[in-house]
Amino acid sequence: MTCCASCGIAENDGIKLKTCTACKSVRYCSIKCQKDHRPHHKRECKKRAAESRDEVLFRQPESSHLGDCEICCQPLLLDERKSTLMPCCSKMVCNSCDMRNRMTEVDRAPSPGVSTLASILTQSESAETNPFHDIARLFESMPRAELRCPFCRQPRSLNNQKEIEKIFMKRIEVNDPVAMCKMGKQRHREGDCSTAFEWYTKAAGLGDTAAHYLLSCLFLNGEGVEKDKKKSIYHMEQAAIGGHPSAR
Repeated sequence: MTCCASCGIAENDGIKLKTCTACKSVRYCSIKCQKDHRPHHKRECKKRAAESRDEVLFRQPESSHLGDCEICCQPLLLDERKSTLMPCCSKMVCNSCDMRNRMTEVDRAPSPGVSTLASILTQSESAETNPFHDIARLFESMPRAELRCPFCRQPRSLNNQKEIEKIFMKRIEVNDPVAMCKMGKQRHREGDCSTAFEWYTKAAGLGDTAAHYLLSCLFLNGEGVEKDKKKSIYHMEQAAIGGHPSAR
């Protein structure tokens, strides 16, 4: 039976006990009991709160902040160059599944087909050193309407940057944190750190781990915002809890 840590009254239908918000280890029947018990509990409360924070901070995450491939459900590699972000649905797909999807689309198209792809790879002098170069050249010759997202099956636009930005803006309008973080990265690369900070803040507020890490870097270096070590540490900890490898 659960009792109040101060007066010892037991919890029943008429009395509901509230847990200490800091340490989560004791319960009280009223604010008065909590205040009366505070001098006896303060030291232990701080110790337990710090231990709880460390448990959360150093707990092994289920996966990295990137999660799993939406197609094959395998963990995505930490090297982000080996996965692809789909702007239409903000889903991450490993390059293997993306390539397989593209080859399927090639096979469905009237021309060129998989047989053409095989002949290019066989006859190419660069096939041994860089076979993907010729595959990419083949895909570039395809009608763009044939390429679709492997997850949501929406048509993909691979070489129209303005069209891709429009698609990202549609995702942002529905409060997609991944799209917001992506837009922040783009503004950051362009040198607009203030706008990047705004996008990162919105994405972090919606729980994006990468945005927390990037915010920490901005606060640490004073890019687009005043230097703030405490905020930098806070966002770095949130990124570490979310499984970001650099933060951990």
